[in-house]
Amino acid sequence: MFYTQFSPQVGSAEEHEVKVTGTSHDLQGLDQFTEHSVWLTAVNSNGGGDATPEVTARTFSDVPSKEPQNVSVEAASSRSLIICWEPPLAEHQNGIITSCKIRYKERGESGSSKTKATDGNRRLFALKKSTTYSIKV
Repeated sequence: MFYTQFSPQVGSAEEHEVKVTGTSHDLQGLDQFTEHSVWLTAVNSNGGGDATPEVTARTFSDVPSKEPQNVSVEAASSRSLIICWEPPLAEHQNGIITSCKIRYKERGESGSSKTKATDGNRRLFALKKSTTYSIKV
């Protein structure tokens, strides 16, 4: 029998202990894109032995769990609008934000909306003059 101890985040004071009877175990329900520490202790009827050295690994990223914040649109000139936004809070990014998609449609235009993707560091985007839009970031 083994006990696996792990910390939900490296440097966290919180620890969990899992009783394991095989030579592998799948830890479930961990936070996305978070580094975790794991160490093992072998246990027999006399008690537990020394723990292994701590090993760390990061869970995979996932889609952001919240939308961009503080979205605003303002006229930059008679020819353009500027859309500004902030990324979701860090705890809702679930990874590195690589791009932001802006969906827009000219008011009165039939058909589907248009989509533009920006790089992950961009925080503003300009649209053309004298046009009314519906916008989603």
